[in-house]
Parts: sequence; C-alpha cells; structure tokens
Amino acid sequence: MVYYERAKDLLSNLDELEGLFQPDPASISGKIRVDIPPGLANSLIMPRLPTFLHQYPGIALELCSSDRQVDLLREDFDCVVRTEPLHAPGILTRPLGKLRRVNCASPQYLARFGYPENLDDLASHAMVHYSLTPGVSSPGFAFETPHGMQWVKTGGMLTVNSTETWHTACLAGLGIIQTPRIAVREALRAGTLIEILPQYRAAPLPVTLHYPHRRNLSRRVHLFMVWLTETI
Repeated sequence: MVYYERAKDLLSNLDELEGLFQPDPASISGKIRVDIPPGLANSLIMPRLPTFLHQYPGIALELCSSDRQVDLLREDFDCVVRTEPLHAPGILTRPLGKLRRVNCASPQYLARFGYPENLDDLASHAMVHYSLTPGVSSPGFAFETPHGMQWVKTGGMLTVNSTETWHTACLAGLGIIQTPRIAVREALRAGTLIEILPQYRAAPLPVTLHYPHRRNLSRRVHLFMVWLTETI
C-alpha cells in the first residue's frame, strides 16, 4: 500500500508538471473518478455538469452514485461527496455547504392518517426509516427548537439504505421522511409530495468533500473540486 501510494504521488506530480505547461483548458486531459450520493448527483450535479465537461473536453469523468461508506484509497477515488461523516486515515475534508431539510409525505398518506400539527402528533405517524448500516435503527427526526435540538421517535415498518428508495417509499405513501429539499423539489412542485410541519425543521445538512491526502493534486482534480465547491 505504501508503494502504491508513493506511485500515485509520483503520477500526481507528473500531472501537475504537465498542467503547468497546459494553460488552455481544452488541453487538460485524463480521468477523474468520483462518488456522489444519488440525490445530489441527480438534482445538483447533472443539470450543471455539461458546462464543466464543455469547458474541459479532454477530461473523462467516472461518476459513481451511492450512499455507502467508500474506501477512497482502495477504490481509487479522486474525491467523494458525502452528507454523512467519513472517518479514514489519510483523508482530507472540505466543507461544501449545507442543504435545507423538509418534512414531507404523500397526499395518499396524509389522506389516510391526517396532517400532524405539532411534534407530539408524530408519535401516531409512520416514518420511513433511513439507515446506511443494516440492522442499525434510525434515531428518528431531528428538529431545532428554542430549547435546542430535539429528537422525535416515530413508528414505521420500513427501513431502507438508499436515498432513492427512501424517496420512492415516501411517494408510495409508506410514511413521512425528513430529507434535503433539493432532492424532492420537483415532487413538492408537482404536488406528489407535501411539506408538513414547516414550523419545525431540522438543522441544515452539511455537505462535505473528501479526498486523499497527497502532496500534489492533479490539475484536473483540483479544477473539478473547485467546480464542486461553486456548484453545491
């Protein structure tokens, strides 16, 4: 592993040296391998990605979409974006921003079970649980109150480990979710999901960029990371 990482450093240094003599964006080339959660990739990255790839036509982007914990070094990722902590040796982090969260449910669910009007009402409602780790229960909903953060446990028979499945389950009327607004923006506009308890919101969700600690990042990876910072 030490030999491999040293070799990666040497290749990165070579990329950086070549980049110094390639001021024209069109001349920057090579592959970038990244992993971004599906919700962020679909709602924020894909609509804006054509601009980046048009500006740097020599870059080949391999974009994986998952919510799982990845091993950047073993899986050879240049960088990953996460909303969950990613603790690993040799990994640097950079804050990208925060996403506003909303509580929402489908019209079918609300027609059947009614609209909760306060946090106490949630005790009689179903939550679609989201947990990255199988067998680990979700802690519930988190709300900012005048007295600080308050966690509310609710019922629910379904737990998923994919944000796409999470949103689909909510659309199907299986329960309430608390999710970044950007991920369900179109569903809220279309009326297929309805925001509930707007007076009680969770703290904004931090979005973080993770990348391996190397003495020199290749210019193409650096440019992509700068673009991500401006996009999210």
